[in-house]
Amino acid sequence: MSQIMTVLGPIEADTLGITTMHDHVLAYLTPFFYNKLTDENKLLCPINTDKKVSIEDLFYLNELALRAHNENNWDLSDIELMKKEVAFFKQRGGQSILEASAPGIRANVAGMRDISKSTGVNIIASTGLYVGVSWPTRFKKLDEEEYKNYLLKEIEVGIEDTDICAGHIKAAIRTDETEELKFLRATAEVSAEKNLLVTAHASRGTLPESRRKMLRLLLDSGLPSEKLLLCHMHFSFWEGDFVSAFINPEKQHLKLDWAREVMDLGVNICIDCFGEQPGPWDSVRLAGLIVLLNEGYEDQIVIGNDVYQKTMTRSFGGFGYCGILDYVIPELKHHGINQEAIDKITVKNAIRMLQY
Repeated sequence: MSQIMTVLGPIEADTLGITTMHDHVLAYLTPFFYNKLTDENKLLCPINTDKKVSIEDLFYLNELALRAHNENNWDLSDIELMKKEVAFFKQRGGQSILEASAPGIRANVAGMRDISKSTGVNIIASTGLYVGVSWPTRFKKLDEEEYKNYLLKEIEVGIEDTDICAGHIKAAIRTDETEELKFLRATAEVSAEKNLLVTAHASRGTLPESRRKMLRLLLDSGLPSEKLLLCHMHFSFWEGDFVSAFINPEKQHLKLDWAREVMDLGVNICIDCFGEQPGPWDSVRLAGLIVLLNEGYEDQIVIGNDVYQKTMTRSFGGFGYCGILDYVIPELKHHGINQEAIDKITVKNAIRMLQY
């Protein structure tokens, strides 16, 4: 019987249910907290970015991008807050969350188990490493064999000092650092050995040549294409700014060539970050998703919310984990996507990728 590893132990794959394939349940993303504003800029700023996130500041945090300068916004380590958020997901019909936090940003693996028990939502924890800037010191300057041993311990024995085993591997590239590339090779070898999914991160700041290098390195190092998931694919969907799109509407701004190239190699993609920032970006994500589904790529696509900041939670004015349920799926139906395709991108593809 095929299984999937959760924080409460293995479950039968066919019980996974509706799954968000990229999210953070307990995380603290301090490596990505930008420098605090200078005293001079604070005087010009319409809000106090040093205080905790509050409802009256949401427009400024989101639309003016001041959330990047608010340290409290990057903190998702409050167990009771995140338990409430996961419970919202359960109430709306969600059943499983792929938790994508690795050392350096993950806050409390034992707390994830408590949240899973309390809410009845399956949580699949990750091993691996995020981009180099987030790595704890102990992971720097290891050799490839040491990286493999680390991954195998968290997969077979338990994460950190717990008996909670990882159900997938997180990997990333940002600056082509030697250590990042060495870790990617180790990741591919362990994935091939354990038949475990690798979630590979490239963001809006990743150069095209870097994301291509990561893809080729993982595949050339033995990672089966069906066990590779490239997340945040939507960042490659749009060229230029949104105002220019209205000023010059005849120009084709939606770019899907990279997504097609990846999937034509047998690799999977995740379209996520719904609700990250109110405005046109969600329309870009939806447009790209709808076009690719209509082109027949429904067997290789999954979706997620990627809740990683307070302003993305329901408690602080965002979708929370319910974005794919209460926004994405209704929009897909409205634009003619059938239930069979929706079931694939929310349930069936997740089962195929995560089972071992």
